[in-house]
Amino acid sequence: MLGFLAGVLNATSAVALNSISLAPPSVVADIGESISFDLIMDFSAELQGGGVEITYDPSLLAFQSFVFDPLLPDDMPLRCWPLAVTPHCNDALPPTIEVGWGVLFNPALTGSHVVGTFFFQALISGATGVSLAPSLGFPGPFFDTNGNMIPTELQGASVAIGLVAIPEPTAPLLFGMGICILSVWKRKTNMT
Repeated sequence: MLGFLAGVLNATSAVALNSISLAPPSVVADIGESISFDLIMDFSAELQGGGVEITYDPSLLAFQSFVFDPLLPDDMPLRCWPLAVTPHCNDALPPTIEVGWGVLFNPALTGSHVVGTFFFQALISGATGVSLAPSLGFPGPFFDTNGNMIPTELQGASVAIGLVAIPEPTAPLLFGMGICILSVWKRKTNMT
């Protein structure tokens, strides 16, 4: 029974260690401001290749560019990104963007790497998300060196544009109560 539970925990942790995420996970920006997100991979499995689709609200965000990180140890001819020359990459244009990478001659990719950076411009006030999904077209979902699909956790990001934080209504009440308690405490110490 313990061996079974250990196997389940190992399988679960292996799935959790294969992830693609956007950093930072949330951004607050002003109208007209440039916003950037790093695309981060963290794989315990040996990644041969794959890609993600990035979806966003084009009424709130304008896609500007995507730039691969120069330190990513992939094979550059296998890259797929907006305006790439790779055939069949990005058959769907924004608001869905495909980004893919992989290796053929280099060792399989493992560990944590910055894949690249997305740049957007904030257009109007509102709140939205930038979401990630496995690539449906070329290059497809993530796969290992044996051609097996790698279950991957995908984490997008949230964006708030031109929204001002409003203090909670209880904050002034708590502040006033604190002042009252301090004045009562001071009176008691002065009386003794």
